[in-house]
Amino acid sequence: MTNDSFLRSSCRVVTNIGDDCFVGIHSESGRVEICFPIGFHLSETEEGLRRDVKLLLTTLARGKTVHDGSVPIVSAYLDSIGDFPFADYLAILDYYFSYGYYVEKETKYHENGSGVIDWKRTIKRFIPYPQNSGSFVYLDFVKRMSAVNDSGLITLINKYCVRKSFLAIGWLFTDYIPPKDEFFFNRDLSIALLNEKLSSTFNETNRRLFQAMKSVILNESDNPMEDVFWGTYRFDRLWELMIDDVYGIGSVDKHKFFPGTKWNLRIGNTASNNNASLIPDTIMYLDNEVYVLDAKYYHYCQTGNVSDLPSSSDINKQVSYGEYADEHHPDGYAYDDVYNAFLLPFDMALSPYTDDVYLNIGEATCTWQRGHDAPYAHVQGVLIDTKTLMGMSADSKIQQKILKNAIRNGAR
Repeated sequence: MTNDSFLRSSCRVVTNIGDDCFVGIHSESGRVEICFPIGFHLSETEEGLRRDVKLLLTTLARGKTVHDGSVPIVSAYLDSIGDFPFADYLAILDYYFSYGYYVEKETKYHENGSGVIDWKRTIKRFIPYPQNSGSFVYLDFVKRMSAVNDSGLITLINKYCVRKSFLAIGWLFTDYIPPKDEFFFNRDLSIALLNEKLSSTFNETNRRLFQAMKSVILNESDNPMEDVFWGTYRFDRLWELMIDDVYGIGSVDKHKFFPGTKWNLRIGNTASNNNASLIPDTIMYLDNEVYVLDAKYYHYCQTGNVSDLPSSSDINKQVSYGEYADEHHPDGYAYDDVYNAFLLPFDMALSPYTDDVYLNIGEATCTWQRGHDAPYAHVQGVLIDTKTLMGMSADSKIQQKILKNAIRNGAR
C-alpha cells in the first residue's frame, strides 16, 4: 500500500450520531483510525493529509487544559507510558518530510583551488609580490568553502529522533522505518547540546525542531507502541473553545454579560439565595456592537434537518442573553445594538450554497414575542467551515468582521 492510500484509508470524518463521536487517533492491533470532526474537509494529496493530521493534533492539544468536571476532555491511553508527545513527533516528521535530516554546514579553508577568496586570512598567511608599477599582487590565496557536515553530533541526534518518531507515529503515513544509525546515544549529552542550540538559534523552524527533539528524548519509552488512543468524545467543548478564542472578549469581562436569578424566600433560610447565572458561550464586541454567540457542535450540515438545529430552550435562552445585554450596558462597553447567533460546523467545499467560510442559513425567533424588532430577538444560524476555524488565530479581528457581516446580513 502506498503512503497516500495508507493515510487516506485511515482518515474519516465522524457523523456525531450515536457512538460515532470520537475525534482523534485510535490504533488497535494494527488497525488505525484518524477521526476528524464534523465539517472537516479532507485534503486530496498526501502532503495535504499530513497537514490535516497536524492541524487535528494541534487542535486536540489545545483541549488538554479543558476539563469536563475533573476529567480532561482530551485524554489518552498509551500503554501506560505517561506523556506522549504527539505534536513533537509530528513536528520532527514534518521537518524530515520537508528537508530530510537536519544537517549543519561547516566552513573549510584551503590554499588555492576552488572556493571564495578569504582576503583576511590570505593577507595574514601570504606575502604579496611587488610589481614594476609599484602595486602588489597575491599569487597564492586562502579560500573557503561551505560543506555539509552529515556526521555531526546534532545530525546523529536528529536521526535518532526521526527513527523514534517513525516508530511512534510513522504508521500514520507509511510503513517505512529509517535504518538504525550506529552511534552510542547519550541522553544527557544530547539534552545539553539541544539546550545549547536553543539558546543560540533564532531560526523559528530550527527552534521548533530542537524543542521537539528535546521533548521526544525526555519523554521516550522502551515500551512498544501497539494500542494508541488520543482524542476526545467531547469535541463540542473544543468547538466552544475555538469560537471563544477567535471571536470572544475573553474571560475577564464575559461575566459582565451573565444574566442572574434569585429566590426571595418567605420561609426557611432567607439569606442570599442567588442562583448560578446563565453563561453565554462567547461575547464578541466589535464596532460598538455586541454579538452574543452560542457555539453548537451539531451535525445539521450532514442532514439538513431542522431537528438537528438548536431547540426551543436554546433559542429562548439566547434571546434572554440578548435582552439582558440590551438592557444592562456593562462598564467599559458602549454599544447601541445587540445581535444573536448560533454557530455550527459545516464543510464549505461540499456546500451547494456557498464557497465562503460562513453561511447564514436563517434565523430563529420566539413565537411568543409579537412585534419584537430588536436584532437580538432574531437569532441567526451561521455555519462556519470547520477546517478553517481550526486554523484561525486567536482574537482575529479580520474573522470577527467577516462573521459580523454574515450575522448582520441575515438580521436586516
